[in-house]
Amino acid sequence: NHHWIYTVEHQGKTIIKQETIPGVQGIQYFPDHSTATKTASLVKHKLTRGQSPTISQEEMELILNTK
Repeated sequence: NHHWIYTVEHQGKTIIKQETIPGVQGIQYFPDHSTATKTASLVKHKLTRGQSPTISQEEMELILNTK
């Protein structure tokens, strides 16, 4: 479908498959590899710290505005 996604795997099992941009209104797809990668990195960072992988609107705006 010509859009980017990311997956998070643990012990060979997919635990997160994110096909749309989290923290934004409506269904929006990742516009490019960089945005999907930065979002996945933030989720990974949160998970390794024992935090919820939820992305806030503010966090997503920062990612979208740093290209």
